[in-house]
Amino acid sequence: MLVSQCCPICENPQMVMTVKREKLPAMQNYVFNKKKQAKNIPCGKFTLAVCPACGFACNIDFDPSLLRYDEGYDNSVSSNVMVHYYEEIAAYLHQKYASNGGLVIDIGCGKGTFLKMVTEMFPDLQGLGIDPSYEPDNMSEKNKRVRFIKDFFQEQYIPEKPALVICRHVLEHIQFPLFFLKSIERALKKFPGVPFFLEVPDLWWIIENGIFLDFCYEHCNYFTHDSIACTLEIAGFSTEMVQNAFEGQYLWCEAKTALSLEDTVGCKTTPSQLIDALTCYSKSENLQILETREKIQSLKNDGYTVAVWGMATKGVVFSYLIDPDDDLVDFCVDVNKTKQGCYVPVTGHRIESPDALCKASPKSLVVIVMNPAYLFEIKELCSNLNLKATFMDVKGEIL
Repeated sequence: MLVSQCCPICENPQMVMTVKREKLPAMQNYVFNKKKQAKNIPCGKFTLAVCPACGFACNIDFDPSLLRYDEGYDNSVSSNVMVHYYEEIAAYLHQKYASNGGLVIDIGCGKGTFLKMVTEMFPDLQGLGIDPSYEPDNMSEKNKRVRFIKDFFQEQYIPEKPALVICRHVLEHIQFPLFFLKSIERALKKFPGVPFFLEVPDLWWIIENGIFLDFCYEHCNYFTHDSIACTLEIAGFSTEMVQNAFEGQYLWCEAKTALSLEDTVGCKTTPSQLIDALTCYSKSENLQILETREKIQSLKNDGYTVAVWGMATKGVVFSYLIDPDDDLVDFCVDVNKTKQGCYVPVTGHRIESPDALCKASPKSLVVIVMNPAYLFEIKELCSNLNLKATFMDVKGEIL
């Protein structure tokens, strides 16, 4: 269905409505010490619309006033899988763009985990992290080669030529992504050829795998290979490469300042193909959610203990859609110690440490893995705890 909504990227006057949810928890990466407080957190409406001209997709009902990014915001992943992934990115970027050393600027650095790792791995690099949710710790105080600005990005925060600018998992949170990218481009305009590395979730991966829990309120924007390249180029960057990473879940986008049309990446899919795929997906989504809920209910009826593993975005949205009354899932587990003992927004599910599963009644245990990229690590942790479990994906399929 066409809606009279101007595309934030190419200004096409109409967009096509696809996936729609009457409400979703406004924030997934905020947890609360008290269940009552968690259950009173607001929800927002989600209506995913796609531009038929450029393929950009966004939640046209997004209300940024429902969100807050401060010290309480925590999207860190306490996992060796993510540590190895960070090391992979760092080594790749250092070799390709910063082998001679220099300043690396991380826009939207969160708690600074990735930037600290980069500067620890490569002593020839200095780091500058910018994020309103940053919190200082002992490591950042000791590492004099990295500093942080606790604020949203502003153009004056790039006063000298950097070797590399990074922006990972930020653009999907920005209501006006073109304006944001143009502010970075203006700051870098006096430094032609500065490499810019951007990472975002891949919308095509969500659709092709039917991952209904990856449509969340915090992510107001959704990109494909082609729409992220188009967005960067309209912002004034030269897009040199877009590729998938992290088992296909993410897109790595490499660009440089100063636009050169000869460097633009090739088109992989058309906006009409994306719209058709999303329309088809949206028709089956409710049935998929219902079938997953019924599978879990069947497990409960058969005496199984059901645990959800991974209470970041995926786990919070999954618990909201599958178990809104908090009566199906027995345990919600996360290895992030700062989340353990806290409650997730809206549903009030309590987050436990993995060893809480040892206290479960001696029934058969089913662990529903929110992200298959962590499956081996989760199995290893369960084995170390002498837990015998059956592992399933979010659709209830055996892993």
